[in-house]
Amino acid sequence: MLHFGSVPCAAGSMSYKHKELDSGPVLRELVCPNFLIKIVLHVNGGPRVCELVRYRWQDVRLTGAWSGPAAP
Repeated sequence: MLHFGSVPCAAGSMSYKHKELDSGPVLRELVCPNFLIKIVLHVNGGPRVCELVRYRWQDVRLTGAWSGPAAP
């Protein structure tokens, strides 16, 4: 469970019939460039500055990757 202060934000669990994935393709996806939108808010609460940011993970050490069924 991920909390932001006292507010629960996300929860996750491993499925019963999960399977281990080959780490090669997963690692290639992790180290390729990624993008996000960084929003700096104005004092009135609205967006003031929006930036498209390109980032890349450095020194990634993958210890395992799994796949399994998911439910919404």
